[in-house]
Amino acid sequence: MDKLIGPGILDSITKLRVLLVFSRHPRLCASVAGLGQRLPGNHWALEEALDALAEAGVVERRRNGSHWEYALAAQDEIRQLVMQLAARFDDPHGREEIYTSVREAEQERRFRDAAAGKWRAVSGDAYEAVVV
Repeated sequence: MDKLIGPGILDSITKLRVLLVFSRHPRLCASVAGLGQRLPGNHWALEEALDALAEAGVVERRRNGSHWEYALAAQDEIRQLVMQLAARFDDPHGREEIYTSVREAEQERRFRDAAAGKWRAVSGDAYEAVVV
């Protein structure tokens, strides 16, 4: 489970929510819109999270006509890690540890992105992408 949490993999609450949906529905294959029905919120943030999880190999991205569909990766190791994450999330103490670890991973990713010149601070904890 700890292999999942880290910059570039599971480093946002949106990604955590996506993986929890896939843990509850491991055979689910859905578009961003379909997943958005299960995870209301920012459509663009959800799409970005799914694409990043696909690049990390945690979910698979498949073309279906004019849109992408996403499913949990078929590798047993990935599926086991996601199921372990969900089981730990069901425990209140484990859930708090997961939230803390994900937030730390998100801060690390933002730091790395800022160091690479991809983001710049706007105000407080707000960042914006730098167009290169």
